[in-house]
Amino acid sequence: MSGEKADASASRAAWLEPVALVLAKCALSYLVLRGGFAQISDDDYSRTVIAEQFAHAPRLDPSGTSWLPFPFWVYGTSMLAFGRSLAVARATAFVLGVCATLLFWWALRARHVAGAAVIAFAAFALPWMAWLSVATVPEALTAGLASAGILGLSAREPLARRDLVFAACILAACLCRYEAWAVALAAVPIVARRAWNTKQRELGAAVVALLALGPFGWLAWNAHAHGDALHFLLRVARFRQRSGQAGGSLLTQLWFYPGVVLGDQKEIAALVVLAVLGVALRKDVRDAFARPLGACLTVLLFLVYGALNDGAPTHHPARALCIVYPLLVAAAFTSVRAWTTARVSLRASWAASLAFVFAIVALPWPGAERPGSSAAEDRAPEIARGLSLRASGKRPLVLTPCAYEHLALIAAYGAPEDVTIEPPQAHAEGIVCNVLVTEHRSP
Repeated sequence: MSGEKADASASRAAWLEPVALVLAKCALSYLVLRGGFAQISDDDYSRTVIAEQFAHAPRLDPSGTSWLPFPFWVYGTSMLAFGRSLAVARATAFVLGVCATLLFWWALRARHVAGAAVIAFAAFALPWMAWLSVATVPEALTAGLASAGILGLSAREPLARRDLVFAACILAACLCRYEAWAVALAAVPIVARRAWNTKQRELGAAVVALLALGPFGWLAWNAHAHGDALHFLLRVARFRQRSGQAGGSLLTQLWFYPGVVLGDQKEIAALVVLAVLGVALRKDVRDAFARPLGACLTVLLFLVYGALNDGAPTHHPARALCIVYPLLVAAAFTSVRAWTTARVSLRASWAASLAFVFAIVALPWPGAERPGSSAAEDRAPEIARGLSLRASGKRPLVLTPCAYEHLALIAAYGAPEDVTIEPPQAHAEGIVCNVLVTEHRSP
């Protein structure tokens, strides 16, 4: 009887952790939205419009640009089920942010990392991760998929069928953001070595094939659709050059992304120091996180190479590093806990580790500059106009935009196929410019 009670208690405890994590993450995301967060940039609305187009007429490459397709498949499918609207897109983003957190927790549990729920919550409670978790851009989803995938594949045990799931996570991440390609690259030798050492070559080959499918599939698609496998690189480089972000001295380009990690975000710099020290000085930390942190370094080098060749992301460089944040939090937390456990009681060790998490997560928030919060980036008027036009049933429409403000209007309108976009209207810098909306009438 006592054994049955123990099993029941263990079962309840197993369910309590993910439920508590989901509730905590939902509460945090709600507070972020209540605090006034609306969007990262106009990319949020552009992506929503493309998802609405996909829901209206599904196709393999929804954007037809350098943007990877998986997020549009997810958001578009959600809109097919619940309707095309900005509200559905935002609700989907909210849910995906929670799922990304839960996915990272699952990988930590699979690797038997102590404090998995605390680590997962902390990783997605950093300011940028919290914002991205409720924005209709794919970085939080990418972070959850890629960090979970590389963490799971970095185990030192023989390969198992669940490694196919971890590889599938990285595959999906590779179809969300290009930075995940570096994670796939880092995972291949890890899997190959595990397969070779245990003579599991067929399973190893299947895992490697999944890792390669994302990047090589996209290259093959670009060769087919655009006649150039690297078409997306040229498109990104041209956009960076037009936006004035290309060029600069060699030293500036080399230091740009390391500077984002070590200079612009002090909490991330602290995580880097603790994680590196833990791997260097503690064998248990090294066994758990040396390979995932190697993947983080690969991502950083990938971005540095992109910056040198005008192929790096153009907005908010902290977003491009989102894949590394969860892994840094996990390694740093484990390092703190390992050091304190060796010197004090287990209870005191947990108290110190939780205090560390609180400091890393809570202290940056008072000084964090919320993206998309300036008066020039306020899209509430355009969203209101889009919702009003949607309610009025006016179709089709002609928009004459100023720059990119019209994307919020179209996203709220919910029927981009009924919108014609005219060339942008000229206006003096600093002068308020409103999107012109006219009802389209055939001659």
